[in-house]
Amino acid sequence: MTMFLHGRVVGSWLWNTCFSLFLLGPWFWAQPALALSCMPDHFQTFTVQGYKCCKVCPSEKAQDEPCQDAKDQDCKCAAGFQCHNPSCDYCLRLPACNKGQTIRRSGEQQYTYECTYCEDNTYYVPETGLCKKWTNCSSKLLDTITPGNRTHDAQCGSKLSPASLVSVCTHAVQLAILVAVAIFILILMSVFLHLYIWRMKRKKRNTTEGQEPFPFTSRPHPLEDTCSCQFPEEERGGKSGEEEILKSFPWN
Repeated sequence: MTMFLHGRVVGSWLWNTCFSLFLLGPWFWAQPALALSCMPDHFQTFTVQGYKCCKVCPSEKAQDEPCQDAKDQDCKCAAGFQCHNPSCDYCLRLPACNKGQTIRRSGEQQYTYECTYCEDNTYYVPETGLCKKWTNCSSKLLDTITPGNRTHDAQCGSKLSPASLVSVCTHAVQLAILVAVAIFILILMSVFLHLYIWRMKRKKRNTTEGQEPFPFTSRPHPLEDTCSCQFPEEERGGKSGEEEILKSFPWN
């Protein structure tokens, strides 16, 4: 039973590995297409939530002057600028950060912007301007091919060669088939065992019903006393005729 469970776990791990590689390939290829692209007459600006698209201000203004027609607070300043305070009286130029750095805003009444490196186990994403955690390859049942750093995500994959990977997947499929056959045989044996037990119980019940019951011997009823004699009423303590006549008079 232990070997059976171990083989089942190994087969499940190999199957998940092959399936994950099949699904993650298109996802990695599609990453460049997921970058933010703005519509015409829009520009890309940085906010505390990352990059977003804003509509170009219809009226001409200086770069440090906010657009009064813009309703979105993040879109009042031109690209590369952000508001100086919550009311956006004027715009501040954002600092130019090095690779692997993101812009952090501080202050409540007056904002300041500075470049900071991403924290540990995170990397800078140019498409959003924010830091993101490294991909956990082990959670996807993959090996870490290249560890992550401040500018790049961890690269996941399999350390096996393509030929070895095909061989492993083939063995995984064969092992899964063997496990399925073993489970089917166990189920079939269980069904036959239940049928055998049911037939034995039925045969035993039929044998018991075919036996004749023991004859019932009834006990004879006691004979009635046909010689009982009835005594006259006087002898049994009944009332005499004279007493009945005396009771009929009104003064009694």
